[in-house]
Order: sequence, then C-alpha cells, then structure tokens
Amino acid sequence: DACSSLKGYYEGFKNKNNKIEYKKINGIDVMIYKENDKEYIVKRKCPHAKCNLLFNEIEKTFDCPCHSSRFDLEGNPIKGPSKYNIKILL
Repeated sequence: DACSSLKGYYEGFKNKNNKIEYKKINGIDVMIYKENDKEYIVKRKCPHAKCNLLFNEIEKTFDCPCHSSRFDLEGNPIKGPSKYNIKILL
C-alpha cells in the first residue's frame, strides 16, 4: 500500500541508500542494488511512462512514483500498469 511504500522510500533516504548505485551500462541508465554479495541490476526508467524508479528499502522493490508500477529485485513486474520487465541483459 502507499503508506508502506512511503515508509520504504523514507528508510532508503534516511540510510542514504548505500546499497543502491546509479550508473550507465551500454548507454542505459541502471540501478544496482547490492545485498549479501549479490548484485541486482535493473533499468532505472519504468517502461510504462519512463519515470525514474525509486527503491523501496522495506519491501525490496523498485517502484514507479508516477503510476505505481512495482518490480521485484530481478526486474519482473509485480504490479501494473507496466506489463514489461526492467531487466538489463549484460
């Protein structure tokens, strides 16, 4: 729900989201989330309306602030309106 999403964003900002790194790979803006020696690399823009995604620290999801699409750590859509994933192929 919206309350837990806001709480997740706040936790990330409060902790400076030191688990998130932003960079370009092959010309694509990506977000890299690091946890337990594993990296999750996803596109930074939502496929639905191209808004920048935010990382939800509590729920461990990549969320779109524009239309509420949500993606799991692997980049799969778990809530629409986006029907496309944000996976990056290396």
